[in-house]
Amino acid sequence: MAWEHDIAPSATSLTAKTAKPKIALCLPYTEALSPEFVEKVWGPLRWIPLEWCDKIPFMCKTQSLPMARNILSQQALDANCTHLLWVDSDSVIENPPDANQALKMLYQCDAAISACLYRAKQKQGFNYAAWKKQGDGYTPIQSWTGNWFPVDVTGLHFCLIKREVFEKVSKPYFHWEEDTAVSEDFYFFEKAKQVGYDVWIFSEVRLSHLGALKVLSNGKVTTRDV
Repeated sequence: MAWEHDIAPSATSLTAKTAKPKIALCLPYTEALSPEFVEKVWGPLRWIPLEWCDKIPFMCKTQSLPMARNILSQQALDANCTHLLWVDSDSVIENPPDANQALKMLYQCDAAISACLYRAKQKQGFNYAAWKKQGDGYTPIQSWTGNWFPVDVTGLHFCLIKREVFEKVSKPYFHWEEDTAVSEDFYFFEKAKQVGYDVWIFSEVRLSHLGALKVLSNGKVTTRDV
C-alpha cells in the first residue's frame, strides 16, 4: 500500500519569522524514566537552549495517560505556547541522533501536526506506527513515496502540534476506554481530522521504540542500552 506525495514543504526562513516559537515540551509518564531516554531525548531537549525557539518543559506522572495528556495540554495553553511537542518515555531519537535537531526538522515542516516515523510494538511483526482509517478499524501503511506523507492516526511519541489545533478541538482532548481500539492518541487525531487538520509524518525523523527490547525504525530488534 503506497501513497504518493512530495517531500516536506519548505519552511519560511527561521530568521524571517517575526517572533520565536514558544514550544511546550510535554512528557506524560507512568513510571521511572529510563536513563537512555533521559540522556538522548529529555535531557538535551530540556537543558540545551536554542537560538531559534524558546522551550518550556512540562511533566506529568499519573497512572492515567489520557489524564496526563489533558493536564499537560492545558498547562501549555495557559503558558501561551505556540506549539506542543509530545515526547513519550519509551522511545529515543534514532535519526537525527540530536533530539533538538529532530525538533527543528519537524518545526520546519510547518504543518499543524508533524509526526516522526517509528515502529509499533505488536505481538506479531512491527508495522510502522502509521495507519489509515478503514471501516471501523485501521490499516497500517506499508510503503510510501517521498519523505512526507499523510496518515489518519499515529502515535504521540515525538509529535509537534500547533496551538491552533487545541484551540479548535473540543475537550477532552484525550480519552481512552481500554475495551475499545481507540487509544487516547487515536481519539485526538480523529477529532483533529473532524475540524480540518491532517496528520503528516516526516520520515526523515525516526525513533527507536523501547520495551524489553528496542525496536529500530527499520524493524530490527536489539537489546536495550543499560
